Amino acid sequence: TGNSKSFFVQQIQTKE
Repeated sequence: TGNSKSFFVQQIQTKE
């Protein structure tokens, strides 16, 4: 599930 990883990465960027 590479899509799931992309979502996780985006979540971090949003937090920053």
